[in-house]
Amino acid sequence: RPLPTGRVVRHSVGKMGVALLGGGASLMVLSGAKPIWVLLLLATVLVYDLLHKATKLSPVLMAACRLLLYLAVASAAIEGVTGFVLWCAIAMAAYISGLSYLAAKESSRGPVSWWPLLLLAAPVVLALVANGGEYAGQALWLSFVLALWVVPCLRHALREGDTNKRLTVSGLTSGIVLVDLLATAGESAGLILGFAVLFVLTIGLQRYVPEA
Repeated sequence: RPLPTGRVVRHSVGKMGVALLGGGASLMVLSGAKPIWVLLLLATVLVYDLLHKATKLSPVLMAACRLLLYLAVASAAIEGVTGFVLWCAIAMAAYISGLSYLAAKESSRGPVSWWPLLLLAAPVVLALVANGGEYAGQALWLSFVLALWVVPCLRHALREGDTNKRLTVSGLTSGIVLVDLLATAGESAGLILGFAVLFVLTIGLQRYVPEA
């Protein structure tokens, strides 16, 4: 944690943050994303940064960031923001809400409430309902892969007295890559391979970054 330890000064971090936000937004617009979606995304990110420690609605704000990211990127596509993209964004937002709830309870020793965990199942439910025909089989096995990862990750959150809830949060964070893959219904082998590489990198970097 470079800021609390003083390895990086707050002023420098502020400059870097503005540069990264501005650079990312510019690249999105140059790639064809509609400016209105990009501006909404930036505004939501800033609101989250300012308020997430002061409100119990921080999981909703984090989910909104991810939802708007889907919509901003989709706006650059030929078909734009379609109904299916919107549903995929909502499913991702539900997953992020459940994950963020668990992250907020990371330091507690007791078991967490079970109802937010149902939000983690939203991507699987959508995939099984929305994908038919040639995509039905792919959606089924990709849903199985996601469930096979998520369910074991939850064991630390559901056991009373378990102090390893951080492992649940880090595991579910890696699972975001699998949720993104599920939204694509694995349309090609190359796409699946690319997401698999990103998934492995996410797990590997999680092990490295805390030690850095």
